Amino acid sequence: MEDIECVSKYVHLQTLELNGNKLTHLKALNTLKYIKILTASRNQLTTDGLNFEPPGNLQLIDFSYNSIERIAHIEQHRFLRHLCLDHNNIEVIEGLSGCKYLTHLSLRGNKIKVIEHLKSPILQYLNLSYNRISKIQSLSEDCPNLEILDLSFNEIKTTQGLGNLPLLTTLNLQGNLILKIENLWHIKELPLLYNLNVLGNALLQQQALKEDKPLRLNIAINFPRLTILNDERLSAEEKITSINRFSPPQYVIDAVENSRKVRDRIRNNPVTSSIQVI
Repeated sequence: MEDIECVSKYVHLQTLELNGNKLTHLKALNTLKYIKILTASRNQLTTDGLNFEPPGNLQLIDFSYNSIERIAHIEQHRFLRHLCLDHNNIEVIEGLSGCKYLTHLSLRGNKIKVIEHLKSPILQYLNLSYNRISKIQSLSEDCPNLEILDLSFNEIKTTQGLGNLPLLTTLNLQGNLILKIENLWHIKELPLLYNLNVLGNALLQQQALKEDKPLRLNIAINFPRLTILNDERLSAEEKITSINRFSPPQYVIDAVENSRKVRDRIRNNPVTSSIQVI
């Protein structure tokens, strides 16, 4: 379908799904003032094709898999809460300052290099995976209420810029360029962070092997609030093992030392020296 003039007569529509067509514009929606949910994924929409008379209470938009190059004509939808612009050709985050009620934003699979111009104080969910981002800046100032952040498969080398997101619970950094575990320290003190993914950072894994510090245990000891690491639940056994290996309590140190002394006495005693010590 290339034209949707036929829907313009249904003036009381609240949900409209136009996925998988060949639409290049949405001007026919000018008469639909009651739409709350609009999905037009997998069409041929461009930036100019998004300009239509805004409904009074549009709350969800999905324009994924189109040919949109700029975020334009979106901030006129003042009550928008959910916006999905995945897999377009967007290079710059812009044109959202008027969306004061936006809580969910997904820009997965675009060409974004810098996180800027968000200015979304109540945004809770942000997906910027599969872009070209190398540096994180102004995120804590623009989105202080962020809870879930997906930055997977970008070009990020450090977590600097993420340390002041007090409500962040879930952070996905899979498939980036993080070189050292120390580059994760900026997020160590986040009070609510319980789910972290750093899979696919090959150099990070190489460092762990070189220093004989298993990455999973090393992260567990430095992020005691984590319950999920790399999409797998952190078990109580792993947490105890990480503590005993990297920061053992005094009673564990004493037990190891006593065990060593017992083994030494057995080896040095001519009567028991032939006994195999395990």
